[in-house]
Amino acid sequence: MKFEAFDIVRTPLDGITFIEASAGTGKTFTISRLFLRLILNGTPLPEILAVTFTTAATEELRERIRADLIAARNCISTQQSFDKMHTDRSAVIEPGAAPTESGDAGLLALLTQAGDLNRSRTLIDTALQTYDDAAVYTIHGFCQRVLQEQAFESGVLFESELSTDLSDLLQEVAYDFWRRHVQSAAPEVLAYARIIEFHPDAMVRTMKLLLNHSAAEVLSPEDLAAPNDSAFIKTLRAAYTDLRDYLAQWNFNAETITAVYADYHGAIKSRRSRSRTEKDVLECLAYFQEDHPALIDLLKLFSAAHRLLPEKKPADVPELL
Repeated sequence: MKFEAFDIVRTPLDGITFIEASAGTGKTFTISRLFLRLILNGTPLPEILAVTFTTAATEELRERIRADLIAARNCISTQQSFDKMHTDRSAVIEPGAAPTESGDAGLLALLTQAGDLNRSRTLIDTALQTYDDAAVYTIHGFCQRVLQEQAFESGVLFESELSTDLSDLLQEVAYDFWRRHVQSAAPEVLAYARIIEFHPDAMVRTMKLLLNHSAAEVLSPEDLAAPNDSAFIKTLRAAYTDLRDYLAQWNFNAETITAVYADYHGAIKSRRSRSRTEKDVLECLAYFQEDHPALIDLLKLFSAAHRLLPEKKPADVPELL
């Protein structure tokens, strides 16, 4: 593909023109001048569409287009401009020339190309009178307009609104799902949900991730059990019972287990750390005397990944662990 320097005056208005430009190179200036050129060419203002990314960019473009229309009208009305045009009918913008804030040379070039100044002034006045109908939108603003104007064709309700922030809606969906399918689940399921940190806010984060990657394929086990599946709950309870029976064979108290931790990595040195460790271990041991699981995440106390086991150097794992 061959790239050429963009020329506002000579570039064809029909077909597709791709303009590559970096920040600060005059994109807004160029678009506003193309607007003016289309109007001088006889295109009604409401039939020209400009779509930008942000609301701020939309407002800036609207102001720039209006300013260019007013400047062009003033240029026509000023006798000095007429004199300059009569003495230099060949005024053009050199390809690649940097735009100036005043844009006098550019306006003269566009007006010279248009030819009939009286007609040009009429077209500009009409555009200014109907400027509230200028189709300058953000992407979502344009989509909202299309949905409203083509409600029957698009099959949407007249009251439909296009939202750019789905946070509240996603949170509502997540909490509704939680109330319907999780909140009334068996205690074992709720305990497991706590272990894997499955909660409404986590669901919202997952939904946002999926929305940002709509082409992603979500994989899950084919035999994934529902939260209230009786077989799943029965299996979970059996595993819990076996684990409780196994830990019941440990004939150690919290002080002994804490001492093992200290001997293993030497991390528990302060009284406060020892006291907290003993408290956690006592809670864990007491928990397994209960008839229902509610704090099964305390099992992390016995995991090598837990904060109580930060290895400072290679060491043999005690038999107790």
